[in-house]
Formats: sequence, structure tokens, C-alpha cells
Amino acid sequence: MNLESEIFKITCDLYNNLHFSKNSIHFIIDLLRTFIKDIYNHFLLKQLENRVLKVLSADITNHIRSTFEKETGLDLSINNKTYKVYFITNLVLGDNLGQNEILGFVKSFVNTPCCRMCEADGRQIKSLTCEKNELLRNAEKYENYFENLNYRWKGVTEKCIFNNIRDFNVVQNSSVDIMHDVFEGVANKVMAQIILKLVEVKCIKIEYINAKLRTIDFQFENTNVPIDIRLDYVKLYKRLRMSASESLCFTRYFGLIVGNAIVEDHVVWPLYSSLRGIIDIVTSPTITEECFLHLNALIKELNSLYIDLFDKMVQL
Repeated sequence: MNLESEIFKITCDLYNNLHFSKNSIHFIIDLLRTFIKDIYNHFLLKQLENRVLKVLSADITNHIRSTFEKETGLDLSINNKTYKVYFITNLVLGDNLGQNEILGFVKSFVNTPCCRMCEADGRQIKSLTCEKNELLRNAEKYENYFENLNYRWKGVTEKCIFNNIRDFNVVQNSSVDIMHDVFEGVANKVMAQIILKLVEVKCIKIEYINAKLRTIDFQFENTNVPIDIRLDYVKLYKRLRMSASESLCFTRYFGLIVGNAIVEDHVVWPLYSSLRGIIDIVTSPTITEECFLHLNALIKELNSLYIDLFDKMVQL
């Protein structure tokens, strides 16, 4: 039996006492991916503070190597049967700041290459509409950063200590955070711009949207329905004051909420359709190869439409 272990890191305010599980490092034993959200599958190791990050990273690496990388595996007895279990550490999970910090990438998301997957700088990030193969990081490029002593120019602060773990490489075993990147990021900000545009051209009033949010029966999604949208807040911050689950719910059902009040050929509708298609794919429990191709096309379409409509890229 082969099991994958994952390290989970989120950076947040140090004094956010109501969210004790944040600002810490966890192990997730990946028994079944559908159980990841179950608290019983999260194993808290140590409370994390920035000043001891390097020490803890080394300590965790040694712990993984000594405990989970035994070539003989571990013997687990279940229902009077003994199973030989082998572990592989395949991912480090967390928000962008948390992952960048613990994996040795820059903590600034302005100008310098800040992405863990590619070398795009601040100027390119604002104009790229799709993935460029020549900008993608790989293991060979990563090692060359340190041989040529130009790693800081490439958005790297130090060599990732987790590369000492067997079968793990920081640029090959990369992960993203759908909650911060999509629900609280792209989806939230794109929907904010769509609302501002619809209100600006007098296609719809914010009071209408709020009324529909209060009157539509969302059934099992009722707990995720956002509170009234404040137009002054959206204008000031260019985002919606919503949690990740509220933003996801609002994006999913926006067509149902306002569809009958918007003409079919309105300029923002293709933008929303692209975003809605992306949400459908990235939240799907199963993915096919065709989905990847379609997702790539939708992302390019979304970015191109956003630039055309608003003359700037979404700043994540």
C-alpha cells in the first residue's frame, strides 16, 4: 500500500487566536483525497513562528526522512491483518505567501518573479494571457540558479530544504491553493468588476442583485449565500466583501440571479461565461485530458477579455 503525505502551511496574522489551525504546519496522510478536509486526517506538528522557520523546516525534513522514508515501510495492523505501508511526500500545501516562505521563494508579489511555477516578472504577469513554456521552472533551471548565483533575480531566496526528501522537488511537486487563488482571488475580483460595469452602464441596480440574493431559495447552498453587496465597498476596494464559500456561491449562481435582466450580447457576459466555465472545471471531482485543453482555452479567453474590458490584469 502506498500513501502520500502532504505538508500544509498557511501564513496569517500571528495573533489570530480564533483560527488556531492557521500559521502552523500540518501533515496530511492522503488516505483518500475526499477526506482531506476531515480534521481527523490533519496531524499538527508544531506551532510556526517566522524566526524559527528554518530550524523547523530542517526538523520536519529530518522527521519525514526518518519516519516515512524507510525503504522497509511501516507495518500497520488493521482488523487482525498486517499491511506494509510506504509513504511518499508529494506536495506542500498552503496559500501563496505561506508556500513561498517555507519553500524558499520571495515573499513580495511585486515586480520580481514571485510565482513558484514560472519565471514571469511583474510586467509579464500583468500582460500574459496563457502559460508560456519557456518561462516554466524545472529542476535543471532551479539548480542553475544557484550555480550561476542569480537565484535572487529569479525570485528564489534560498535552496529549498525539502528537496532533501526522497522523490520531492520544489518545482516538480508544486501545488496551488484554489481557495485563495480562485474563490477569494480571480473569481471575487472579476465578479466585482462585472458588477461595477453593469451598474455603470445602468444595466442593473445593486438593489436588484441584493433583493434576488434574499428571495431566491438556494436550498443546500443557503448557508453560503452572501450578505447584501455594498457598492461603496466594491468601488473602493475593487473586490467583493465575501468569504471564499460565499464568493464561489455567488459566482456559480450569478447567471440565475441577474440573467433575465441582462441582454444576451452584453460585453461582460462572455467574461462571466469564461469564469463560470473555469469554476466548473477546477471544482469538478473528476478531470479528463480534454478538460485540461478546455481549461487552458477558457483561461486565455478570460484574461484576454479582462484586459480588453478593464485594461489591466487581475492582481492576485
